[in-house]
Amino acid sequence: MEEIKYSGTGSLGSRRIVDEFESHLSEANSKCERNKQKYERIAKILINVKSGVEHLADKLEPVARNSESQTQNLEPGTRKFETRDPKPETLNPKPHTLNSKP
Repeated sequence: MEEIKYSGTGSLGSRRIVDEFESHLSEANSKCERNKQKYERIAKILINVKSGVEHLADKLEPVARNSESQTQNLEPGTRKFETRDPKPETLNPKPHTLNSKP
């Protein structure tokens, strides 16, 4: 009997709490839906970027192979392998000392 008495006055407060939780739930659901749509959009972009990079890699593969074969066929003494140190005179034509005039 006492439970019925006290439960009647508490139902108004518990209904308010239920309404608050329902509003929090609807906000969370809408946020989840927005994030899901954002994820799907970004996932599509990532797939397109990956396929574009693979496409470019396929296009550049013959160029890379051609470049590798050309450098492997070069012999020492050809232009690619010639490395000459610049002459010391060209770097500093006249060495200056502290006491000499330029």
